Amino acid sequence: MQFITSCQSRELDKIATSKFGISGKTLMGNAGCQVANTVLKFYPDTEKYKILIVCGKGNNSGDGFAAALSLKKFNPKIYMIYSPDTFSVDANHYYLECVENDIHVQFQECPPESHQYDLVIDAMLGIGIKGKVRAPIAEWIAWINNQQLDVISIDVPSGLNADTGNLDDNTVKANITVTMGYEKTGLYFHPGKDQCGEIITADIGFPTLDKPLSGICWNLYEEKYAKRFLAPPPKDSYKHRQGKVLVIAGSRGMTGAAILTGLSALKCGAGLVKCCIPESLNPIFESAFLEGISVICTDNDSGILGPKNFKEIVKEVEWCDSIIIGPGLGVSSDTQELVVRILESCSKPVVVDADALFSLGNNINSLSERSILTPHLGEFGKLVNRSKVEVEDNFISIIEEFMVKYDGTLVLKTAPVSVIHNGQGSLNISGNQGLASAGTGDVLAGCIGSLVAQGLSTFDASKLGVFIHGRAANSLLAQTGYRGMTAKDIVNEIPKVIREYEIDSL
Repeated sequence: MQFITSCQSRELDKIATSKFGISGKTLMGNAGCQVANTVLKFYPDTEKYKILIVCGKGNNSGDGFAAALSLKKFNPKIYMIYSPDTFSVDANHYYLECVENDIHVQFQECPPESHQYDLVIDAMLGIGIKGKVRAPIAEWIAWINNQQLDVISIDVPSGLNADTGNLDDNTVKANITVTMGYEKTGLYFHPGKDQCGEIITADIGFPTLDKPLSGICWNLYEEKYAKRFLAPPPKDSYKHRQGKVLVIAGSRGMTGAAILTGLSALKCGAGLVKCCIPESLNPIFESAFLEGISVICTDNDSGILGPKNFKEIVKEVEWCDSIIIGPGLGVSSDTQELVVRILESCSKPVVVDADALFSLGNNINSLSERSILTPHLGEFGKLVNRSKVEVEDNFISIIEEFMVKYDGTLVLKTAPVSVIHNGQGSLNISGNQGLASAGTGDVLAGCIGSLVAQGLSTFDASKLGVFIHGRAANSLLAQTGYRGMTAKDIVNEIPKVIREYEIDSL
């Protein structure tokens, strides 16, 4: 399933018109018909419903007028918030059609004090919102939400950012969202997803394109892709063939991060896992991670790794199929120097996670195309020198800018998690808020590093690792609830998730 951004949606409109000769009026009329069809499908006793259509002034309003024409026999009423001289040419065409067909159209800048409606069609803003929703539309949104009516929104609920899923203080709470042509990315990112109700993707006659739209091509990660990669290992397989993972992690007080990462890599199918750990922490590590192999790194009881450990770690790099660096590593200047040296000298696939991300600074260009970055929004903000708020408000465009400079794979811990590589973006909708717990990011890094070591590309491994991680959280929900879910629970659930797909493939 493909998603598009608001910019791509506008680009698609232009292509349909300029290259294929499909007029905006035709697309608008088709959109109105599809909205009307949705009303008839979900409200089979439509004749019993009093329908109100609230129109703004963009093309979204034109879709509302066109919908009214298709619903004429049910006597819909239209409140238009702005005067007709603000309408686009196409929207004005359908406004005049409504007037000529004796559909009740009323200029109503402010919401009425009372009403007798059963269903509201939201045709106020659509994908056109930029910044804060202002009066009079803000008052209309508040009015609609307060009436507790059934609501159908056209394209996206008014007030919702079509790219990011961010919400204005006033955002329509829809029962159904009828989105045109392709679903918009903002319909799936939280918190916007919870405002949309059921999402209906309407075919309004957009042409089949012979080349991708500008920007990142976004798709939903579907379960069928997981099935493709999770067949049982070959019968003659052995531990050295199943993937060798090198974990560079842990510092005093954060030994658990190294343990969780290494254990997750094993639980996800790696044959061997070695962990480079400060010598003073090794007794704790070995007592908790029996299946792992320790690479004991001299630390003079400092509890951290530093440049002095470079040579002993580099020896192990030759051995492994993938590297995971960063979980619980610490951000001391010595540790950051070590991380930089390892990344600059490394040609193996490497998952750069957690504390290792702080060492990157402006050195993104130096990273290999086989690297995988796994930041949350705050960490990503530091990578691009933007505040977390800026990233939240503009992350689609910021991601596109970032990926021009970065050739590797980006796993951005949004909700849902976004995985981007080489112009392709994947949205993963498995998982839940129980993952908002210490250590779950370490578990995810272990999953991804393990799958890379087993032979998957960095992009495929990242998408599958995120999916498995989320599925494990979903599987645990009935047992632990959201608040009781821990990183160790996720680790132990991973084999059960994988087993389902292994059995299905037999």
